[in-house]
Amino acid sequence: MTFEGNWTTASTPGGVVPGAHFTTLIGGIHDGRVSFWRSGEAASPGIEAMAETGATGALRAEIVASPHAVAVVQQPVAFGGTGGATFRIEVTASHPLVTLTSMIGPSPDWFVGVSGLSLLDDGQTWYAERRVDLFPYDAGTEDGTEFTLSNPDTRPRGVITGIRGTGKFSDEPMARLRFVLQLGRVTGVTVTAAEGRLAVSWDAVPGADGYRVQWRSGTEAFEATREHIVTGGDVTSQVILGLEPGVEYAIRVVATRDGATGPPSEVVKGTPSDDGAEVAPSGPLREIFSGGDRASVDLPTLFGRGGARTYDAASSAPELVAVALEGRRLVLTSARDGSDGEATITVTATDAEGRAVAVSFPVRVTTPPSGVVRGWRGGLLRQGDGTDESGQDPNR
Repeated sequence: MTFEGNWTTASTPGGVVPGAHFTTLIGGIHDGRVSFWRSGEAASPGIEAMAETGATGALRAEIVASPHAVAVVQQPVAFGGTGGATFRIEVTASHPLVTLTSMIGPSPDWFVGVSGLSLLDDGQTWYAERRVDLFPYDAGTEDGTEFTLSNPDTRPRGVITGIRGTGKFSDEPMARLRFVLQLGRVTGVTVTAAEGRLAVSWDAVPGADGYRVQWRSGTEAFEATREHIVTGGDVTSQVILGLEPGVEYAIRVVATRDGATGPPSEVVKGTPSDDGAEVAPSGPLREIFSGGDRASVDLPTLFGRGGARTYDAASSAPELVAVALEGRRLVLTSARDGSDGEATITVTATDAEGRAVAVSFPVRVTTPPSGVVRGWRGGLLRQGDGTDESGQDPNR
């Protein structure tokens, strides 16, 4: 976000006083269950201190004390009537509101700001960009009509009032805010080790259209020769194959959008196993058609009906074969663009004591023969004893 002061003779036609400036921006990130200031209501002690002297401590304490705020925003502003600042803030779907204030200095108790500004639109989609003009408010706590400090208290105490177009101010904004959506940091990265491979999963980042899964060992640097490009903002898993067993690897994930990248995730480490003790034998080849075809695998059957408590799944080529867990079934979905190829699926079952067993199997994506209707596998499974004429399981 960017704050840009606009204190000029256009906004205060009587002139710009010596020492004109905006004080340190102070506010917070919160949800709709709290408001730190509102026009028509009395100013809190924190708003009073900010508006009269530019002090930030009391308002910071009010924000920290609220269970509905998740972060304090505090940012110095370059001195002068047109001083500004550019910095990053992080918001979430549960806490998408921004409150921000700055004293117009010098003045009795005049300030600019926003209260509970949402960065989600009415459709609950993040604004790609949002611009806001800031006009002056009177906090209702100190008398005075000039750009001076140390004025008598307002008796009786007033309420916060917009003073745009009155007294010293024209209808020109005193300052402006600009919010530009940038990719957030990838969180929730986990690594599951198997023989010669690592299965990586993470939480989706709003606005992302893909991810880069990067790895290194020893003193190596993260670089393009050791990364997987994952297409699709809702694809949140990737298997890294061909790793050296027994070697510890550092893994990180970076969100992407239109070629731009967000900040990398925290580094998570994993070591591919150097023997097959924790890895079940590879499963049989499975085939699905291209063009959005779906197939499912019963996970208790795949692992044996033991004490598995949770399952995780990852595809070595999620842009070709996407994986999803629906209860105790693994659903495989081919890309809708008609791509052909092969992917390796790794599924990890974890029991109540945290012990993990991984199974991997290949999936071949092929173009359906002319005239074949997708979904024929379901029909085959309902015939006879569940095997085809060759005696093989049709799920292969």
